[in-house]
Amino acid sequence: LSSWSLRSKALQTQVMDVLPDTAWQYMTMELYSTFWGLGLSDIDVPRSQYDKHIKTLKNRESELLSSRWNNSSGGGPLGIPGQHQGPDPRGVGAMTPKDRKKEAGKLATAQDNLRKELDSQKERNKKVMGQISIDKGEFFVKLEAVQSTLSQEPSAPEEQTVLQKSRATLVSHLVSNMLQYCIMPRLFLTPEDAVYSAKFIHLLHSEATPGYSSLQMFDRVVKTVVPSVYCITEREASNLGIFLRAIMVPLIRWTENRKIYEKEAQALPGFAIRAFEKDGGKKAEFFQYEKVFSSWHGKIVTTMSQCLASKEYIEKRAAINVLLKLADVFPVFTSGYDMLHEKIAPLADKTQNTDMPDLLAIA
Repeated sequence: LSSWSLRSKALQTQVMDVLPDTAWQYMTMELYSTFWGLGLSDIDVPRSQYDKHIKTLKNRESELLSSRWNNSSGGGPLGIPGQHQGPDPRGVGAMTPKDRKKEAGKLATAQDNLRKELDSQKERNKKVMGQISIDKGEFFVKLEAVQSTLSQEPSAPEEQTVLQKSRATLVSHLVSNMLQYCIMPRLFLTPEDAVYSAKFIHLLHSEATPGYSSLQMFDRVVKTVVPSVYCITEREASNLGIFLRAIMVPLIRWTENRKIYEKEAQALPGFAIRAFEKDGGKKAEFFQYEKVFSSWHGKIVTTMSQCLASKEYIEKRAAINVLLKLADVFPVFTSGYDMLHEKIAPLADKTQNTDMPDLLAIA
């Protein structure tokens, strides 16, 4: 099986031959193989979901073993199945003591299995994150183009201006290649891949990956990925909505609290205004982030509004599918809500929407 690992030299050679040479000019095999070689459970352990499910099973077990049922052999106070003291929505009172004990045993086993599964995922996640911490230094900085720009130290103001522009272009290429060969091909596959793609983008940010511009990535997601809503299927639109939700939740949290923004965003290299500066560069201030977030928010609202107002059925449906996945977090601003409501209202009105009953039902 080692020959199928994306870290095997044989498979990497084949991948190098499949993708165009321009792909590897601005993307490393380390980044590509890490992204495609991992899954959602590798980088994100849903601890709260496990805890919630285990608690539910525990409560069910406790209910079955409760002393309230011990005064009868058939389930009720008179030993007649179906008779019990107090509410019994699960029908426990109709079970015999033997059946209750047997069912409780199954629930206890299920809890143990879930705990073992959670521990296994935690261990796997720990190993993966440890490997990413080692490899992240080569995801971008290893590239010849990046090494070249890092070696330049111009002294004249004119030369510094030229270098800054060159570095900005380089960052654009790095982000574009990651989107083209990693993010976009995967986010449309399944809902799980959509979440994974968004989590991976945020992971590179939180890991302070050298050479990675979080600001530019988020900007390109809004300007490049969001417009794909014009030409995707209903299923892909749902995946896009799932992806955008996972992207937007941290961004929204940062706009709501300056201290959280300073800790989770501004303190990390991905929020440097200028890339590849040796001192880490000046980071975007909170007020600057508020402005750029407002711009991103406006672009998403405008794109969805245009789809909803389109004459093409597939564009309307795609926009609705995206917005359904974003409904609990987006739009953030009242102006965005009003704009989208204005476009959706006619689709939900029987007198205006007479030829698209499926949209009428979900709008």
